[in-house]
Amino acid sequence: MLTPGLQPAKGRKHQKINLLRSLVLVLLGQRCYCRVDGQSMAPTYQAGDIIIYRPIERENNLILTEGDVVVLKHPIKNNLLIIKRINKIISPWLELRGDNAEISSDSRQFGMVNSNQLCGIVEYSLKGKSSKDRKDFFHKIWAEVL
Repeated sequence: MLTPGLQPAKGRKHQKINLLRSLVLVLLGQRCYCRVDGQSMAPTYQAGDIIIYRPIERENNLILTEGDVVVLKHPIKNNLLIIKRINKIISPWLELRGDNAEISSDSRQFGMVNSNQLCGIVEYSLKGKSSKDRKDFFHKIWAEVL
């Protein structure tokens, strides 16, 4: 599933191509992945979903748009990665929101964040189980490709 803000896939074949591209880029170290833990981005992302994101390279011009889903270190709990949607941009500041407003900890609690705090931009997601087993990631991708 492509996230809002990216070019939509035009059918199952294109989805498989996008998935294969993402997998190859993960294996080459050009993309990162993480597993969703929590419901702050529900219904878009559920606990156990696998998120593939493009790391941000500071030397390139960063083009962000409202609606992009980003990965960043929690502004208060630095050892925790979070996934949020860009709600508003007042460069270089970003207002971030979770899709599940009732339970999300986001800019309404910790304020706007500087765009240099971002780790990456979400490109692809796979619906997963809440298991934390790393091999599930590859089994899930392989099942989607075939």
